[in-house]
Amino acid sequence: MKKIKFTLLALMIVFLVGCSNNTSVEEIDSNSDTIVISEDMYVTWINEIYVNYQDYIGKKIKLEGMYTNYYSMQDDETYNMVYRVGPGCCGNDGNMAGFKFEFAGELPKENDWIEVEGVLDTYEAYGINNLILKDAKVKVKEERGIETVG
Repeated sequence: MKKIKFTLLALMIVFLVGCSNNTSVEEIDSNSDTIVISEDMYVTWINEIYVNYQDYIGKKIKLEGMYTNYYSMQDDETYNMVYRVGPGCCGNDGNMAGFKFEFAGELPKENDWIEVEGVLDTYEAYGINNLILKDAKVKVKEERGIETVG
């Protein structure tokens, strides 16, 4: 009986830690010129940058993911996005994690695997600061990475 209680307690702790909103990442160096977001730390980096975006404004960010565009009725704009699917938590699985980006060239096809490098900036829509990669370079890649990341 004690083993079952201990196992249940251990599982509950793992579950709660996995669902926490703690985005403190000691390994991230906000002084680097270019931040390369890898598959290993993808969600961690995305969360860190969104939470502490003031530390990253003006920095180059490079990441890979799927391409999509979407129309926002809120501000009547169509945005390009590079993203991967994050793990979600607590009934909120499968969220898009990535960045909007501005690109003046020929846009990729929906769901193409792309590499995007751009400078992090903000724009305001309805009183909310939103993040976007400006002056982005976009490259369609043949080899796909991991679409759903943790």
